Amino acid sequence: MSLYIKRFAERVQTLENKQAKDFTWPLRDAKNLQTELLKLLSDLDELKQSKKEQMETIEVQLQGGKW
Repeated sequence: MSLYIKRFAERVQTLENKQAKDFTWPLRDAKNLQTELLKLLSDLDELKQSKKEQMETIEVQLQGGKW
């Protein structure tokens, strides 16, 4: 898991355990989290595209010739 995603999840869990009602995070960490999330979304898009390309139907015709 990416560093800032992990930090975010841990922070949310800690605050949830303390039954906190608010969550604040330094802007620098939020920007880094945003960067990681955008990278993951981009990677996911690329994987979906490559999966579509792999699933294209390839038609093969075989001729028996003189069999």
